[in-house]
Amino acid sequence: MKALGLVLTVALLLVGFLPAAMAAQTLPAPHVFWGSVTRSGTAAPDGTSVQALVNGAAVATTTVSGETYVLRVQEPTPGVYLGIAVTFRVGNVSALESFPFSPFAATNLNLTEVVSSAPATLLVSASVPIAVALAPIAQALERVWHYDSAAQRWRAYEARAVSLSDLTTLERGKGYLIVVSQDVTLTTPLITYELARGLNMIGWLGN
Repeated sequence: MKALGLVLTVALLLVGFLPAAMAAQTLPAPHVFWGSVTRSGTAAPDGTSVQALVNGAAVATTTVSGETYVLRVQEPTPGVYLGIAVTFRVGNVSALESFPFSPFAATNLNLTEVVSSAPATLLVSASVPIAVALAPIAQALERVWHYDSAAQRWRAYEARAVSLSDLTTLERGKGYLIVVSQDVTLTTPLITYELARGLNMIGWLGN
């Protein structure tokens, strides 16, 4: 019954949008996300804050209710979010999941927040989604390149056209070329990267 009620809520968010959109004719279409929220293997308590972010900026906020969340992400102008990764924050910690924005879509996306009592420098992942790892510099990020030695070809992540990218994660210990539009600083628990405008070569040691 809980699952049915959640699906009905999502449907109403999308269907309820249609009359307003038809009347205004300019109101951008939303992308609705819903699912469970897990913190260190257990369900997040009711009232836990959940945010959706695009290019590092919060665009929608809700709270957990009945161990689930529902978020409606809406573009300020039609087409500006198309294909860009929507990332999520549970409380003050980034969730592991991300998903490309698509208008008139409804996506069941269960969110996972990792909370550790150990020092942050000990919490290191073998790989992490690029949209999550580079969220602090999302406004300046243009693209990321990595040479796949097994396939003997370059793979790329396009920050403004995520759906066209064939590179989605950063793996610890591997090298990457990162292009940014301005000088930025990227801080991780293990290392701080000073990136200059243009092309930068780094060895990924973050988490």
